[in-house]
Amino acid sequence: MKKRRRNLLTIVLILLFVALACNLPGKATTPSGTEVAQSSATLPPTATTASDAPAPTPTTQVVLPTPTEAPAVEGEGGCTLRAAYVADVTVPDDMVMEKGEDFVKTWRIRNSGTCTWEEGTLFAYVSKEPMGAPVSVKVPVTAPGAQVDISVNMKAPTVPGTYRSNWQLEDPKGTRFGGVFYVQIVVEGDATATPTVTVTPTPGGPTPPTNFIGAVAADCSSVAFTWTGATGEAGYRIEGPGLTESIPADTEAYTWNSPPAGNATVTLIALAPGNTEIGRVSTTVNVACGVNKPDLVVESMTFDPSTPVAYLPLKVTVRVKNQGTADSGAFVLRWWGGKNFSSVSCEWNVGGGLTAGSASNLVCDNFTYNSPYGSLTTKAQVDVANGVDESDENNNILEAGISVVNPQTFYDFVEKAPVASWQAGDPTVNLSWNGDSGDNTGFALWATGQLETGAAIQGHCLETHPRWVANGWISGAYTDLYNNAGYVVERGDTFRATVGFLQGAAAGNVTYKVVLRTTSSGNVTIAQINDGYGDGLKTISVDLSQYDGQGADVILSVSAGSDAAQDWACWIRAV
Repeated sequence: MKKRRRNLLTIVLILLFVALACNLPGKATTPSGTEVAQSSATLPPTATTASDAPAPTPTTQVVLPTPTEAPAVEGEGGCTLRAAYVADVTVPDDMVMEKGEDFVKTWRIRNSGTCTWEEGTLFAYVSKEPMGAPVSVKVPVTAPGAQVDISVNMKAPTVPGTYRSNWQLEDPKGTRFGGVFYVQIVVEGDATATPTVTVTPTPGGPTPPTNFIGAVAADCSSVAFTWTGATGEAGYRIEGPGLTESIPADTEAYTWNSPPAGNATVTLIALAPGNTEIGRVSTTVNVACGVNKPDLVVESMTFDPSTPVAYLPLKVTVRVKNQGTADSGAFVLRWWGGKNFSSVSCEWNVGGGLTAGSASNLVCDNFTYNSPYGSLTTKAQVDVANGVDESDENNNILEAGISVVNPQTFYDFVEKAPVASWQAGDPTVNLSWNGDSGDNTGFALWATGQLETGAAIQGHCLETHPRWVANGWISGAYTDLYNNAGYVVERGDTFRATVGFLQGAAAGNVTYKVVLRTTSSGNVTIAQINDGYGDGLKTISVDLSQYDGQGADVILSVSAGSDAAQDWACWIRAV
């Protein structure tokens, strides 16, 4: 008898009482009840009207969050999806970073809507500089009114400048909601680099370049830059992500070969003799081939229970997203319980496809692992037939490592066979345990040798041969299960067995039956299967949840057909 592993969920409720808030640089407290998006606006200083007002002081600008919030998005059941900025927990605006510095940005955000942010809600990158961050991070389940800290691992660009990365919340269906939350940093130049000195243009003196633009090749293999030349320059330096190049004077074009994908800010610097800087100009190029194409990705695989249990039903949810800019059309998704399994475990034909930017959760119910695994890699693949022309054909597979554990065994019927009460018939006779294989009244014993599949018996195999007559039978009543072990059925309990014949039982043909004897429901046949030699091993699996709370024991029986010869029936496993 097997019991399902139960996960205890600890719910921690954190009540935050804010008695006093202090203004931070670039942030200010908001009026009570006002929810704000993470943005800023410049407001004039408050006017003073009293006659004893102090003397005027130099005008200062106070930067406050704009007292507005993105429009609500309607969720399931008519509730609203909203999100309100609370604070920058780490990395305030315009924090100075070194080139390529790793950092973690954490926002504190409140669920200001009426919908709970369900499992599968994401915090997703939407625009500007990605800063080496993942496309999205998971957001914990968050009730209306609750606050959550959301962290993203990032990396500062390697070229000096000011960079901003924009992010937004996204529900499990791929719908974005709430305001845009951002991080903005300043990357300093290399302290050891040769300094550049800016020369203020004077009438008739050197002038900086202008009209600096970049054209991305159709296949994204290069970017062609052009500009209107500076005057008085001794040369140029062009800088971008992974790009630092010196260019001769009197040049007005440059080709950047093999640029990285995505947005890139490139700067052209005109240099006077002595490496003094005349002036600089920047432009942003978007190296993104395959625009207006779909891009299907497997975002995640989740399991219920989170750690799969061998022999018990498992629910697998595969989340697929079209992160491209065009609708996908029909596609096929497959999931393998093990990446090296010979056959697909679940398959979905998504005839309607996914619209651009949308996502879908596809569920595989009642999958069962037939053995435990200490370590196993599962695999999901979208568009397995390559029927969708995507902007990126190399991101269709997601693999995940899991372990599959054995269920908790409450009672092992094979090992407990010596304490069962064995009978055979007709007529009915009592049998002793560890009977004689030549006894024509029937026998029960632990068999040795090989199974019909050719595999050697591992441990014990319970052979139960019916009486050697037409329609003969044998049964074992496990009264010990209730009388001594005190078994009471609990929700999630299962009975599972593997049965088959011993090798050489060519004439074997039997019916296996399992009867549950309960304190309230009486005797219930919970399983009955026919088996003939050569059919291979068969599995019995029964969920006992409907008998929750009832004391119970079990009877195992085997019945012969018209001929009991070679009915060498074996219970290989029964728990």
